[in-house]
This record gives sequence, structure tokens and C-alpha cells, in this order.
Amino acid sequence: MTVKENTSIQHIIFDLDDTLLDTSRLLVPSAIVATCRAMIKAGMKCTLSQCLPLWQKDHLHSKVIAKLASKYGDKKRQKALIQCGLSTFYKPKIGKRLPISSEALICLKYLVKNQYSLSIITRGDPLTQSKKIKALTICKYFQAIYIVNIDAKKEWAFLHVLSSLRCRPENVLCVGNRLDDEIETAKRLGIKTCWIKKGEHSKEKPKSRYQKPDFKITSLGQLVTLCQL
Repeated sequence: MTVKENTSIQHIIFDLDDTLLDTSRLLVPSAIVATCRAMIKAGMKCTLSQCLPLWQKDHLHSKVIAKLASKYGDKKRQKALIQCGLSTFYKPKIGKRLPISSEALICLKYLVKNQYSLSIITRGDPLTQSKKIKALTICKYFQAIYIVNIDAKKEWAFLHVLSSLRCRPENVLCVGNRLDDEIETAKRLGIKTCWIKKGEHSKEKPKSRYQKPDFKITSLGQLVTLCQL
């Protein structure tokens, strides 16, 4: 089944990181180094070479930061070290421009041209996520942009999209890279889902029926093909 065959799709919700923006390649490596250095400066007793290997074993960054604080930090300083790590990692330096792939740009232009309305739902530090979107220069393609705080769930944003657009869930498609995040949230609400297998979470396996996407792609260029535009 293609999106076009499911002619009820009118609105598409995009995730940001590793969906529209190649975050794992462009921002994560430098953010990891900056986080390790900040935590060492804040009192973590290890070297950069000791710190970095832990990041290769786990893609849940907050979990890695907690492990580092526990392994190399004094008990009395662990909370402060974790806060230092989280603040540094989730607030990376964002330049005035970030590159967007030609496939992603073609996809957005084509969807808008073919009268799909588009939204972004992303989670993270609000200022950082806003800077990313602005640096990609893609705001003009989206009817609405929702930034969910890092410790909050995305469900309210999906519900707001459905309410504000007066859309039924079956009229909406969600495109994202996290099975355990936007894909599961959307599926639980009855929204169609498309998993883009990109970045750090591309090898994950569904752990429940709600994490099984309706469609799978490896690039946004394939979304255009999927829609048969």
C-alpha cells in the first residue's frame, strides 16, 4: 500500500532530528565531545579517551550522561554533573545555517505543491530546536511547528494538530526516526506512521504492535515515491 492509495491522507507531521535534519552526523559528534569536556571540567575524574567509548555502546544520551556521572563522579557531585552534561549536550552550538539534503528539500516542495499541509513536532531544548529549524530555512513549508520540552511527551502536540486542523487521525501521516517515540505515540492515536531509518536509531526493532510502522523508508526521497507524486 502507498500513501497515494490511502487517499485520506491530508496532513503530514515530521519529526526534526534525524528526519529533516541529519543530526547524528552534523551535531551529535561535536556535542558528545563538548559534553565530556564540560563534565570533566565540572569535576568528573576521567580523561576524554576514557569518557568517549561509553557513547558508542548506548544511543540514549541522557542514560550515558548518568552512567558517566556515576562511574567517574563523586556521589555528592553526581546530580550536578548530570545537569552539566544534559545542559551541554542538548544545547549545542548552532550556526546560522545548517545543510538540508536535496532529497528533503525536494520532498517538502513537492508535498506543499500537492496540497498536503505539514507540521513539525520535535522534542528538545526549545531555543536549540528553534535555532535548528531557523538554520535549515524551512519554516515556510510548515503550517505549524511544535517544540516539546525534553522531559515531556509528544502526545499533547499530536492531539493539538488533530484539534487545530479538525483532522481525523486516519487523515494524518507521521514521519519520524524513533519507533519508541513519535511512531508509537502516533500509532496509539490512530495516526498512520512512516519510519525513516536514519541516524542512531536506524537498527532498532519494534517492541510492541504500536511500534510497527505502516511504512518504512531510508530517505525523504522515498517518501515522494511512496506518495507517488
